[in-house]
Amino acid sequence: GKLDLKLVGLSLKPFAPYVNRFARLYLHSGAASTRGKLAFAQAKSGMKLDYDGGFSVDDLAVTEEETGEAFLGWTKLASGNLEFSLGPDRLHMDELVATNAFGKVIIFEDKTINFKRVLRSNGATAPEAGAAEVQSSKPAAEPETSPVFPLDISRLRIVEANAEFADLSITPQFGTRIHGLSGVVTGLSTDPQTTAQVELDGKVDEFGSARIRGTIQPFRATDFTDLTLTFRNLEMANLTPYSGKFA
Repeated sequence: GKLDLKLVGLSLKPFAPYVNRFARLYLHSGAASTRGKLAFAQAKSGMKLDYDGGFSVDDLAVTEEETGEAFLGWTKLASGNLEFSLGPDRLHMDELVATNAFGKVIIFEDKTINFKRVLRSNGATAPEAGAAEVQSSKPAAEPETSPVFPLDISRLRIVEANAEFADLSITPQFGTRIHGLSGVVTGLSTDPQTTAQVELDGKVDEFGSARIRGTIQPFRATDFTDLTLTFRNLEMANLTPYSGKFA
């Protein structure tokens, strides 16, 4: 078959339990829309499917389970050139645009980053309220592994983002917020042999600036991240209390 599809304003809130199952995060809001052409047919290996079009996810808000603080969100994440296929599996976008996005990067004392800490070990589910804890003598099952769906994005354009950055592994500890962060990340891919180039610039407080350059493998961020963050003209009184005291 061949279909013309148009979907507007699908709420993502019903998917919140699935997010919380794998990460210590709550999905509070978000709406998805898409428009494109879908073609599908039977093949020897199963279903062959192709979808060409565009999509957007609007007003996403994700918070941390333990603190309730904002973890990730944006006003709009959209692409006008989405190419999705099954048989062979592939997801490609020439350009993906993130507008008014928010995120945080925290490097803890043991040099682990917050992205890794929010993940539940082996995909363990969150306990339900009031549920009794049951001990079992059976050995835990080995976690199932599945191949990452092939994805490549030629260019991620970031427009007026806000970011929270803190490095607690250094002395004195350092933390700051960056606003008006804009720039591009080129060559995003799930291929572990590739790395993406990062070029971002933003503002810190009223007169300070932040410059981010380097490479990253976002789908193995805890294994490979090589970024240089340069801060200039920071207001000392607005740094973390420990840094201010030290200075």
